[in-house]
Amino acid sequence: MNGWRPTVFFLFFCFLLGLPVSFASGGDGVAVLQGVIVDAGQRPVAGAEVALYLSEDVRRPAAYKSNRTAGDGRYRLAVPAGDYWAVAAQRRDDAESGPLGLADRHSGPPVAVSLRAGREKEKRFEVLDLRQAARRLAREKSTLVPVRGRVLDAAGKPVVMAYAVADTVAEKGGLPRHVSAWTGVDGVYELMLPPGGYFLGAARQFPQTGGYRLPRELEVREEVAGVDLELASEP
Repeated sequence: MNGWRPTVFFLFFCFLLGLPVSFASGGDGVAVLQGVIVDAGQRPVAGAEVALYLSEDVRRPAAYKSNRTAGDGRYRLAVPAGDYWAVAAQRRDDAESGPLGLADRHSGPPVAVSLRAGREKEKRFEVLDLRQAARRLAREKSTLVPVRGRVLDAAGKPVVMAYAVADTVAEKGGLPRHVSAWTGVDGVYELMLPPGGYFLGAARQFPQTGGYRLPRELEVREEVAGVDLELASEP
């Protein structure tokens, strides 16, 4: 007779927080992602929203969506803690999905975000229309620096189907900023990085659970080859 009560309380809790009933896998408890959506001139954008996905494949319906922004450009999502991929968009025709039009604005490739239970994460998104995005992408590609090498095991042999990763910090608790494609039988990887200082590592499992350390420090200013990485020990 009383079995309905926990369900009712749970649904009421989700309603207050703006959560969908089906929770995403990969975390327990509630986390908050919030921030502002701006245009190319760094002005707040009204009528935009942030969508969260469970993978980098954003051609499917989003797991969660924020409110549509008002004149201040602010958005907010309260979702189950976990790792997500986020994009922001402003559709001029108020459509929920489908191809972008020339007047629509978008934040570009999905961005990895790690949300932890009981914490709020602030993230700013910049949305561009298709012409602006194409011009910016051309400029960014011209400045990326290739870093190449091999992923090796403890015996110095090439590792197949491993990833090379890079970030600006050595100790990581979530998704790294840059990830290579899988290595082939020769263990060769390639990372395309903006100039700067990085920490590099390699792993077969991705994303790794818990914290991990990127052991190889590297200053990237021009093309670098022969940067071999030892495969991280696996649990």
